[in-house]
Amino acid sequence: MSGMTMRIPGSMLLLVVLLVGCTTRKQTDLLEARLRDQESRISELMDSLDRSQADLKLAQKQNLDLTQQLSQSGQPVLQPEQANVLYRLAGVRIDPLQSAILPVSQTSESMLNLVLTPLDQYDEPLKIPADLTVEVRVSRQVVETFQLTATELASHWNSGWLSSGYILQFPLSEQSTAAKNLEVTARFRSLDGREFTDKLRIAGQHEPPVMQAVPRPPEFDAEPDRIPDLPDETTRMETSDRRTVDEFPVYR
Repeated sequence: MSGMTMRIPGSMLLLVVLLVGCTTRKQTDLLEARLRDQESRISELMDSLDRSQADLKLAQKQNLDLTQQLSQSGQPVLQPEQANVLYRLAGVRIDPLQSAILPVSQTSESMLNLVLTPLDQYDEPLKIPADLTVEVRVSRQVVETFQLTATELASHWNSGWLSSGYILQFPLSEQSTAAKNLEVTARFRSLDGREFTDKLRIAGQHEPPVMQAVPRPPEFDAEPDRIPDLPDETTRMETSDRRTVDEFPVYR
């Protein structure tokens, strides 16, 4: 019995071969169908890419033509790198840590130190030209207004290690200086017509507090009181029982 081998009928082998062949054929057909589908999608994407590139070239040509027309008319024109920054502009912020009212040295006047930063959607600073209007309010009333063109504003840009932005200084009137609080509003109008606004409340300069006289410390004599002389070693010292120290017995 141990030397006998199991024989598989020929019909069984034929059935197994047919099943394997059918399975392989189905998998091959499925792979071919997927490849044809991917080739079709790649062809569509290539056609879409070609159309997009053609539209981009046409838009660039139109932009160049418009730029030349504006330049000939004398109107300000954005350079390509400036246009890329302009489209990223999403807001403007007054730096509350670096904006304050500062005294002018050797005078009684004060000035408003303002740090203004244009930002993109990720709060990254952008160096971009724009027209700026700054309003100073006292008790909700506008008392001072300052305006800068895009050309004037560009010269105030500063790139720092901690922060970057436009550093501006405006002289303040006595009314603004005497106020306890000032509300500063900055309106940043970009060259494409969009306007961004930010507000900040700044504490005004107060008069220095009156220094009260500090009482002077009591005066002491230059020479300390005389220390009494110590008793001589030979002087007898009386004890509570009226006997002197020398009269106590000494045990050896």
